[in-house]
Amino acid sequence: MTKMKCFLYLLKVNLKLVCPLNIRKTIMANFKQQIFEYIEQNPQSELQDMIKFFGTPQSVAERYLAAVDGKITAEFNRKLRIIKFVLVIIALAALILIFYVITHERPGKLVEGPAIEITTSEM
Repeated sequence: MTKMKCFLYLLKVNLKLVCPLNIRKTIMANFKQQIFEYIEQNPQSELQDMIKFFGTPQSVAERYLAAVDGKITAEFNRKLRIIKFVLVIIALAALILIFYVITHERPGKLVEGPAIEITTSEM
């Protein structure tokens, strides 16, 4: 198995872990160690063999998250939802501001009246 395939598998597992960063780092360190041991014991294995042994990235993440305290993951998910909501509100406010600036004439930009000739006086 190529290193790239192994890296992509680990990356997919990492992306499926919806939990605080410190817990995710611990889980990934543990899982990487298991992967390296598996590859060392099965050097000719392919990605499909590894998926059969460990499971899909989703099932691996679910298995690890099941071992984490439910209160921690619930609190993390609540904070994540709040952050997403705030980001959506900020994006909407930015769009409204951009629309307003584009559609409304700004005072002071256009000066109407006779042209004034500016000359320099010689001293």
